[in-house]
Amino acid sequence: MRVIKKYSYRLVALSATVLGAALPFLANAQTTLNEPTNVITTPQEVMNLFCGALDWLFWGLIVLSIAMFLVGGYIYVTSGGDAEKVSKATKTLTYAAIGVVIALIAQGVPLLIQNILGASGNLNACAGANGVALGVLHAIRSSWMMRSFA
Repeated sequence: MRVIKKYSYRLVALSATVLGAALPFLANAQTTLNEPTNVITTPQEVMNLFCGALDWLFWGLIVLSIAMFLVGGYIYVTSGGDAEKVSKATKTLTYAAIGVVIALIAQGVPLLIQNILGASGNLNACAGANGVALGVLHAIRSSWMMRSFA
């Protein structure tokens, strides 16, 4: 019981010291508050924010898929011929590949629709932010179209 009292007094003393040191800063906090300068004011800024979030999600999924490829490969290498571990590794590698394919398709669907329909203009509002995936899918579609007409 004496130990608890001893540490509780120390905790109270430390809290009082920290609060006492912070009071001048807390008192001055209201006078130095500036209004934010990066407020979203136009629909284009909302679209840019949305496209940036989608771009982060896309690349996060790609990084996660690469990590899952590594995990699946590690499980496969260390399986030692165990059928259950080999099956688990195969499923992990398959799901990682499916994740990459879904991410690429999701990024390229607007471009594919635009090319198939022959629409002019830009149906994909985020085309500038995600040019890599769209470029890959456009190349795949172009090679498919070349084969179908040859």
